[in-house]
Amino acid sequence: VGGSSYECQLAVANVILNRLKGGSYGNTVRSVIYAKNQFSVTRNGAMDRYIKNGPRQLSIEAVKDALAGKNNMVGYNNFCYLPSANFSQYESYIIIGSEVFYRRK
Repeated sequence: VGGSSYECQLAVANVILNRLKGGSYGNTVRSVIYAKNQFSVTRNGAMDRYIKNGPRQLSIEAVKDALAGKNNMVGYNNFCYLPSANFSQYESYIIIGSEVFYRRK
């Protein structure tokens, strides 16, 4: 979501941190991000391009704020692209831009 709004980038950062705290996706930020079939940017090469080109300022701000405790996704560990959403499987959800952040039933 590198080109998304600050709010969306903050949400993704918090999903990663929520998953890290939960422990089922790994015990490091890297292991959470690179968990098998979890984030499309690790499968399609976009993550490598982001790393090579350096982070955008807005992304840095969102990550710093998430690490400082600003959490707009308390209890949310999942998200998907809005057209791919299956709302009947969600206990609750929040739409930010083109992403749906959700809790599974």
